[in-house]
Amino acid sequence: MDPQELAKHLKKPEGEFGIQVSQMMHKGNAGFYLRLPQLLQLEGNEAVLEVGMGAGLHFSVFSDLLPRGELVGVDYSPSMVAEAARNSTALSNVSVVLGDATDLPFMPERFDIVFTINTVYFYRLLDAFNQYHRVLKNKGVLVIGKRTKEDLLNLGAVTQHGFNRVDTQEVISAAETAGFRFIDQKCFEDQPAEIGNEVIQLHSEFLIFQKPTC
Repeated sequence: MDPQELAKHLKKPEGEFGIQVSQMMHKGNAGFYLRLPQLLQLEGNEAVLEVGMGAGLHFSVFSDLLPRGELVGVDYSPSMVAEAARNSTALSNVSVVLGDATDLPFMPERFDIVFTINTVYFYRLLDAFNQYHRVLKNKGVLVIGKRTKEDLLNLGAVTQHGFNRVDTQEVISAAETAGFRFIDQKCFEDQPAEIGNEVIQLHSEFLIFQKPTC
C-alpha cells in the first residue's frame, strides 16, 4: 500500500479501500480490545460510548459484557457507520451514529464510560476532550488507547502523513485541562509486527481518567 494513501484511510476509512483498511485496523488493534474489558471492569449495566469504532468487528464482545447496558459507536466516516451497522444488526444493545469527536451528537451526562482506540492522532485533543467531559456522567471514566510516541516514530513511513504523533504527557495535559483527573497508565507489549522488511515491537498504551464530581 502507498503509505500516504494508507495514512489517509487510517484517519478516515472510506469506500472499498477504507473497508479493507478497517479490517486491517481490527487486527492491528486486537491487543487493545483484548485488554480493554479488564481495564473497564464492567458491571453490565453501563452506557458506553466508543469514539471511532471503525467497522465494529469487535462489537459482539462488548455486547455480551453489557447485558443490561448499551454500547454506542460514533464515527465520522459514513462508510464505517454503514459497516458497523451491518456488523451489529443482531446486537440489540448496540447502536451506531455518524458524528465527530469534536462535536458529539449526544446530550450532556449521557454515558458512564467513553473509550477510544488510536484516534487521538487525528483531532485537536482539547476540543475532543471537552466533548468527552460533556457527555460523561459525574465519576464517569474516559479511556484513551494509543500507540506510544516511539511506536509512532518507528512507523514513520505512514505516520509522517497527517498524524499528530502525540506523547503521553500531551494527552494527559489536554485531558486535565478539560477537567479530567488522571487515574492510571497501563502499557503492554503487543506481538511484534512485520512492517515491510522490518519487525517492529508495538505497544498498547492506555490512559485512564475520571470526570470528578462538581
